[in-house]
Amino acid sequence: MQSRLGMITDAKWANIDLDPEFELIVIGDWTPIIVIDKNNDGNFIASPLKGGENYYGLWNTIELADINNDGKTDILAGNAGKNFKWQPTIESPVYLYIDDFDENEQSDPIIFYNYFGTYRPFNTKDNLSAQMPMIKKRFNKYKDFSKVRTIEKLTGKKENNILEIKKITELRSMFFINKGDDFEPNPLPSESQWSSIQDFYWDQKTKEMYYVGNSEEFVTELGAQSANLGGIIDFDKQMIRKESTFTYKP
Repeated sequence: MQSRLGMITDAKWANIDLDPEFELIVIGDWTPIIVIDKNNDGNFIASPLKGGENYYGLWNTIELADINNDGKTDILAGNAGKNFKWQPTIESPVYLYIDDFDENEQSDPIIFYNYFGTYRPFNTKDNLSAQMPMIKKRFNKYKDFSKVRTIEKLTGKKENNILEIKKITELRSMFFINKGDDFEPNPLPSESQWSSIQDFYWDQKTKEMYYVGNSEEFVTELGAQSANLGGIIDFDKQMIRKESTFTYKP
């Protein structure tokens, strides 16, 4: 795991492996769920959550809970939701390339996403040209820009020479069941995916999870998220693996 954690949005201390030491569970934008723990030499090491290595999201919030009442700490993670212009998957991520592409000593972020089966720049030619005038020189015509499918075609720089590449593979809000050696990833019910989840409250006695959300912080091209009415989700031992067996209380 690289040492740069990136854009962190939430963090909580937990003892997820039942050893004497607590771990720091960290989430953020363009990251998996990250666990920071001490190694045998006493140094802090950051690594993806075991079982959650492939789940890179726009994570907003985490809550720690014993969802299945087995004495181990499970993790609830609020994400941007499925009602979103980008629809990334593990096989087809959204990519964020960061480098000084125009060599003006400032970092330039460029996003590519899968648009009906082909990768395209998320930003328009005009927006990218305002950020990096070299784009206007490389592409005199909008028709030429419309054929761009890779970061190398756009900037002339190969992926293996780019300073940093981030990705998103999952926008659903999730819960991760602690199996001891690793965590089992599960999506929350479809109703909770209508918009972003910004906060959780877990009632251990009733096994109910309360959530709230929505956001207006995204750029105009992505739009505001306002479809989350808030809700309550019931959990019990028979309701862990199948989304359809959840009892949903809006």
